[in-house]
Amino acid sequence: MANAHRRKNQMNRVKVNGRWYNEEREIKEVVCRVYQGLLADPGGWKPRIDALMFERLEEGMWRGWRSLSRRRRQFHETGSFVRSLKATFLVLIPKKGGAEDLKDFRPISLVGGLYKWLAKVLANRMKGVLAKVISWSQKAFVEGRQIMDAVLVANEAIDSIVKSNRGAILYKLDIEKAFDHVDWDFL
Repeated sequence: MANAHRRKNQMNRVKVNGRWYNEEREIKEVVCRVYQGLLADPGGWKPRIDALMFERLEEGMWRGWRSLSRRRRQFHETGSFVRSLKATFLVLIPKKGGAEDLKDFRPISLVGGLYKWLAKVLANRMKGVLAKVISWSQKAFVEGRQIMDAVLVANEAIDSIVKSNRGAILYKLDIEKAFDHVDWDFL
């Protein structure tokens, strides 16, 4: 059983743009090349976050404040975090069983603690405006909306069509998710 799971979860070969890659070195190179192109900066205007304001620190957090303050100062002086703080591991998760084509994998990033903390601070600060900025049709990441709402609406539409005995055509589009294309410099 364990061997079957291991075989299923291994990437022994991958197909990219119709071409198969079998050697470990080739797979590493082509996957890196594809995602470097995907995540490349196209240029243009980018919004900036000039300052973060905090109301107060929880008890006990003040111990790490000196280190955090020093890193914040470094960030403002150099415009970037120390490389070790922004280290990220990209992991490819199969979108379906038996995935072989690189398009059948979803990249997720495993980021470090400081980035998680910063993301949480930003998310909490933006909570009040997200509902105004994000379209009503977006069903996730806004308080009071659930990602399953879209599935339920689609299910109701299908049931309605079936019960009405009318002909209909249903389209299922596999659209790449916005989080597959992240502007890392902005983050």
